[in-house]
Amino acid sequence: MKAIAALSKFLGLYGEFRDLSEYWASKMVKYLKQPEIDFLMGHVTANVFMANYFNLIWIKDLKDRALKGEREILKEINKNHSLFTEKV
Repeated sequence: MKAIAALSKFLGLYGEFRDLSEYWASKMVKYLKQPEIDFLMGHVTANVFMANYFNLIWIKDLKDRALKGEREILKEINKNHSLFTEKV
């Protein structure tokens, strides 16, 4: 969380971490299921994940879909940078 907050400050993104987290989750629903989003956001512990979800094929698929979503978010941020640079 500190890394994301530092990166957002470096990029001039003004807003609360929670806002960025909600934004990320709202965009990722296009690529990921809710339990996958919860896991990546840290809402599911590693123990629960290992017991219920761990599968090497699924991990690669999750990575590919998550990175695809991340690329879309970065494109949108670059295109609409002014949306995030307004100070409240």
